[in-house]
Amino acid sequence: MLELGSSLEEFKLLNTVSGNDFSSSELDEAKPSLIMFICNHCPYVIHYHEELKKMNSDFGDRIDFVAISSNDIINYPQDGPEQMKELFLKLGLSFPYLFDETQDIAKALKAECTPEFYLYDNNDKLV
Repeated sequence: MLELGSSLEEFKLLNTVSGNDFSSSELDEAKPSLIMFICNHCPYVIHYHEELKKMNSDFGDRIDFVAISSNDIINYPQDGPEQMKELFLKLGLSFPYLFDETQDIAKALKAECTPEFYLYDNNDKLV
C-alpha cells in the first residue's frame, strides 16, 4: 500500500472521453481528489457502475473524480481507449477516464488490481 501522507504523483494521460490529455495540474486545488483505478471488464468494477454514477452525482461538486485504466489492451482489448470512451458515454459519467498505457502511474501509486481508490486531500496528500 502507498503510505498515507504520500504526495499525489504528477501525471499527464489521455482522457479517452474528450480525446485530450488530462494533467494532474488540472485538478481543483480547492477540492479533494479521488483517483480510481478501474477498467471495463472487471466484474467488481461493473458491479460498482451504479455506485460510481451515484458518487459522481452526490459529490461531484465537492470532489474531483478521475478514473484511470492501466490494463494491457493486448490481453484485454475490451479495456482499450475507444471502449473506455463508449462505456463512460453509456454510463453518463462526466469525469475523466484516463488511459495509463505504460502503467507508470499505476506502478507509482502501487495499484495492483481493480478497483482501487486513492483519496487525496486539498494539499494533494493521500488520506
